[in-house]
Amino acid sequence: MKALVTGASGFVGGHLVERLKKEGVDVTAFVRKSSDATLLKEWGVSLAYGDLEDKQSIEEAVQGKTHVFHCGAVVSDWADPELIRKINIDGTQALLDISLKHKIEKFIHVSSLAVLGMHDHHQTNEHAPYEKTGDAYCDTKIEAEKIVQKACKKQGLPTVIVRPGFIYGPRDRQFLPRVFKFLKAGEFMYIGDGQKILNLTNINNLIEAIILAANTPSAMGQIYNVTDGGDVTRKKLIETICDVADLPKPTKSLPLPLAKVLCALCEAYAKITKSKETPLLNRARMKFLALNLDFDISKIKKDLNYQPKVDLRKGIEETIQWFQESGKWNEL
Repeated sequence: MKALVTGASGFVGGHLVERLKKEGVDVTAFVRKSSDATLLKEWGVSLAYGDLEDKQSIEEAVQGKTHVFHCGAVVSDWADPELIRKINIDGTQALLDISLKHKIEKFIHVSSLAVLGMHDHHQTNEHAPYEKTGDAYCDTKIEAEKIVQKACKKQGLPTVIVRPGFIYGPRDRQFLPRVFKFLKAGEFMYIGDGQKILNLTNINNLIEAIILAANTPSAMGQIYNVTDGGDVTRKKLIETICDVADLPKPTKSLPLPLAKVLCALCEAYAKITKSKETPLLNRARMKFLALNLDFDISKIKKDLNYQPKVDLRKGIEETIQWFQESGKWNEL
């Protein structure tokens, strides 16, 4: 295998590069010149500098590779929608076109369970329809999946799509740092009773799923939901964090109807004022705080023999240990 990983300086891409390198794979990291490539250089990984908006740099990076792992995306609940579209849709299309040209053996696309909509889910499987929400990230991930499937079904590119939920683990930049910050400040508040299920996906479990998808011939053309399984509720997650980090457990909660009103007001105010700061409450944060996010992962277990090895307690311990040892904990 000669692998190219996009988004290699990011959370998922970085962990994937590290795993591939440890397994002896000839791996190249596709990164912007402005990205922090310190760890990649420490691991002795080959670097291909470029951008998903620059087709020439993609062409040079893909040439000679057998596998493309597409982890690059703008992951944000408040970034410029046009930028999100350029990277998540146009960039994916360019990468697909060039992968077809160079006859890539397998294209693994990291998507998101967000493509299935912002509503309560109860064992939702891969056959559920797409649901656009008006959120730029979610909607562009839907369009990206569609063009990946088109490249497979109509143009013959061997693809696999994996859909993780809320990803967490060491080096997390998006998800748990916000939670840690509110818990440390004593400002975390549940919406409702905290008993709804959350679609957590530990980074090491996700990387295992991606590797399995790449190495299983029968996975071609398939889509897989990826979570840690189980029935982890918000309350269980928060109280596990508090137990591991020795923080006081939150006791306050906000009724869901009131939270929905506040969310609408926060988003409206941020849009009117053209704020670049993410509002305290928006639809994406409401999804994390309030919805039942229970997804069926029986397909990936059956097809790829996927077995989540990192449970909640171990995952939180490893994550907090990294934040503390790296000095990031005191920066929150």
